[in-house]
Amino acid sequence: MRKISAALLALTLTVTLFIPFSSAFASGGWDYVGHSTFREYTGVAESTGGDFMFVLNAGPSGWYHLWEDDPAVNDYVGKKYLSHGESAIFRNIGGFVDGSNDEAEFFVKKHHNQNTKSYMIFFD
Repeated sequence: MRKISAALLALTLTVTLFIPFSSAFASGGWDYVGHSTFREYTGVAESTGGDFMFVLNAGPSGWYHLWEDDPAVNDYVGKKYLSHGESAIFRNIGGFVDGSNDEAEFFVKKHHNQNTKSYMIFFD
């Protein structure tokens, strides 16, 4: 009986914690476009324009700066103070779409706690 109760509790907690998170992205029309584990710079995530979001899944609280990667000079998009589990949404970023692939190539930089790894998830 204890095994059944523990299994039901685990299932209930999993459903309770996962469904609100996943349905928020599904109902908002967000598409997963990548993730990155980093100390200073994330890898590049491609965006087709419209809105762009990144979520600090793990890492220290602080200012996270969004940049658009260009061959000559990178373009600064903006910044957001994030703590674990929080997201930054940048609206109407279509002006950063460029190049032959008609996409913006975004990356995030952090200036704090660069000796501590962070994990970022990207949505477009």
